[in-house]
Formats: sequence, structure tokens, C-alpha cells
Amino acid sequence: MIAGCERTSTATYLEALQEQIQAQRELTELLATVTDAATMKAVRPELKKRHAHFQQLVEKFKALPTPSREMKAKLEDELGDEARRTIAEMIRESQRIRELPGGKAFIDGLKLQR
Repeated sequence: MIAGCERTSTATYLEALQEQIQAQRELTELLATVTDAATMKAVRPELKKRHAHFQQLVEKFKALPTPSREMKAKLEDELGDEARRTIAEMIRESQRIRELPGGKAFIDGLKLQR
């Protein structure tokens, strides 16, 4: 019985992390479309909406019980590289946009990097 619960918990954690990674990818894809003030203005509402969704997923993950050391290791093995890569891509896009005229204020206004 306990082993079955652990598998379910692992699946729950994996699903929660996969949802976060997917939400970050979607944010990054939108950021990649920003090239100037006009595109900043055009994507801002959707970015804010998707960022709010991402924050909900983060809170959902935080609400889960603290994973065991073994579960943390499994999550790291299965999704660690992908999560780090996704975060790095979002940071690169954010930094690229910061270099555009008005980009720093745009990114700071979104509060994507916490």
C-alpha cells in the first residue's frame, strides 16, 4: 500500500513540474516574439495572463507535501535538465528584451524573474 502511494505521489510531483515547465515554455515563446515597443504592447496582456497561470502552478506545487530525498532525486533525474534549460531560455529572452528600447521597464513591469 505505501509503495502505491509513493508512486502516485511521484506521478503527482512529476505532473506538477511538467505543468510548470510547459507554462515557462509558453511564456518564453511569447517573449521571443518581442522585438520593439509595439510588440511589447501587443503581448503584455497575454504575458500577464500566462504568468498568473504559471504562478498558480507554482503555488499548487508548493501546496504538495515536502517530497522525500528519494523523490527529489527522481524528480531531478527525470526533469532537472529540462527545467534548468527552460529557465535559462526564459532568462535569455528576458535579458534580450531588456536591451531593447523600453525593454527594461517592460520586463520589470511583468515581474517574470523572481
